[in-house]
Amino acid sequence: MRVPACVLPIAFALLTGCATVKSGTDTVAGWVESPGESAPLKTKLAPGAYEQSGLAVGADKDLSRMKGQSLGYIRQADIERQLAVVHRRILAASGVSEVPGRVVLIATDRPVAYSSPDGNVYLSMYWLNALENEDELAALIAHETAHVLLHHHNSDIVGLTQKRAETLQLTAVAVRNALEKKQASTGDTKELASFMLLTELTQKVVMPAWNRRQETEADLLGFDLLVSAGYVPLSMQDMLAKLEAWEKHNHESETDFQQRLGEMAKTDLSKALGQLFERVVGDVSALHPETGKRIDALGEYQRRHYDEVEIGQPRVQDWERFRKQPKVAAMLKSYTDAFSAAALHRQGRNKEALALAQKALKGEAASHAYPNWVTAKAAAALNDRKATQRYLETALKSPDPVPVLYSEMIAFNEEGRRYKDALAWVDKAEQRFEDNPEWLVARIRLNRLMKKTDEVGPLLIKCGLTYPEAKRACDAAAVEPPKEQAKR
Repeated sequence: MRVPACVLPIAFALLTGCATVKSGTDTVAGWVESPGESAPLKTKLAPGAYEQSGLAVGADKDLSRMKGQSLGYIRQADIERQLAVVHRRILAASGVSEVPGRVVLIATDRPVAYSSPDGNVYLSMYWLNALENEDELAALIAHETAHVLLHHHNSDIVGLTQKRAETLQLTAVAVRNALEKKQASTGDTKELASFMLLTELTQKVVMPAWNRRQETEADLLGFDLLVSAGYVPLSMQDMLAKLEAWEKHNHESETDFQQRLGEMAKTDLSKALGQLFERVVGDVSALHPETGKRIDALGEYQRRHYDEVEIGQPRVQDWERFRKQPKVAAMLKSYTDAFSAAALHRQGRNKEALALAQKALKGEAASHAYPNWVTAKAAAALNDRKATQRYLETALKSPDPVPVLYSEMIAFNEEGRRYKDALAWVDKAEQRFEDNPEWLVARIRLNRLMKKTDEVGPLLIKCGLTYPEAKRACDAAAVEPPKEQAKR
């Protein structure tokens, strides 16, 4: 499939261009004191009740909203209990009371961690496999909790995050319309497989882009919290070393990346966009300090303020006992298999992907969204429509169904020309995830396909009033593609 020359460069510029937030503290002359220069950052915290962020929407609402930007949460009681214990211990060490939020595990195999204005901390499953002890887990949670305690979530950061999410979403909607123009026969499931890859673009997490000073402050306050909570503070450096190793292993120069992306887009636009998204939100922001420099700064901070503090040894055995608990071990294994199956699917090795994805559907994970979603993707690539539908329906019944599943069920029925069924899924999606222009774009497209031109006009007006940023995507959805015109 040929892609308009402007699509990928514009998308890339929009996405990477968003990461240009400047903090006043970053642009002030050098006389401004560096974080932690004269005293530990913990001394800057005001004891007593936490002052809630003006950008908070409520912890539960925040969880619901963030679920819409991810591929689902990983619910497992033993894991959630462990995360909560460490979180409470870190909060208690801060001296600040009534801090809201909880720690949630999200379904991705990349080293993702971020927090929200509501105090919720989101960690990827990657970390449970990468970390070697509870102290390193505490370091990760302490760092993200530090962002909350220091009120780093300001309107610039939240606005940036939302803008990146909207840009990704609308890029995907536009390309989905382009994919529709080249759809083949009703039985051709290649387009569905491409669409499933495309949806990865918009449904993964868009992380905040902290500036350098904020990131440094979170590292240093996190170090303080580890000391106060009785954890091994050097675990902060150990955790960052694991991040640095991942970055080096996955490093690719910008020039090489753009060249590879351009070649990939000539034959598989969806895959190219998926790679673009992973590059944009998976890498550490360009505004962050280099991970190696962060590790060095922590060493200097320790020598300045904690040189006399006795450093203990991390509790490796406790962590291993936790990971070996039957239900925890089973969940880790299921998601390891699901992530590996997704990688095989991206490589086009779909028989292997399906077999491995089916192995992931065991125990508690059998009802989870992500493993069933990956299994559906592999089944679709093998033209097994019944299996695709079965796994998608199971994923939709999961405790945390996410927008991507509704998008794919809409696409599944649309590809089979079951337009009424597709519209029924649009209705369900709108009821569950209201604030999303994607559903209105899909409704316009489906009404056009059903020749309900009298419905399309009012929907276009609604789009212009409610989602002006999506007006171009709505207009494109209302236009009959050339191939449809040729059939008439």
